[in-house]
Amino acid sequence: NLISYMTKVMHQDLETAANSVNVWSGVTTVTPLLGGFLADAYTGRYIMILFSAVLYVLALGLFTMTQYVPSLKPCGSTLNGCNRATKVHKVVFFMAAYLVSLATGGYKPCLESFGADQFDDNRLEERKQKVSFFNWWN
Repeated sequence: NLISYMTKVMHQDLETAANSVNVWSGVTTVTPLLGGFLADAYTGRYIMILFSAVLYVLALGLFTMTQYVPSLKPCGSTLNGCNRATKVHKVVFFMAAYLVSLATGGYKPCLESFGADQFDDNRLEERKQKVSFFNWWN
């Protein structure tokens, strides 16, 4: 899990790692309020879902880069004798983590209702499929 990564790879103490994960988790939990508001008031659900997907792919790319690009690795290009992560790694890692939070805030309030909009409530067969959709979603 994330705390194990932060303590073993990034060499943070347990308290700092737990605090970082709790703050990130809180931000990830709250961002759907902002994303839902922005989608309803300004962008619409479809645009918000697309924007969130782009952010999510960007975040996953950054996470991947922190493990494969030598200058972004936790301890530079080598792990021998490493006792703390580089500042560049921390910046890129946390940027990626908070981009995931923003992406979650955009797609979480929009995706389920956007999927439900694809069914016509006036047709019996589509109403049944809509119930099945929500059954599989949750």
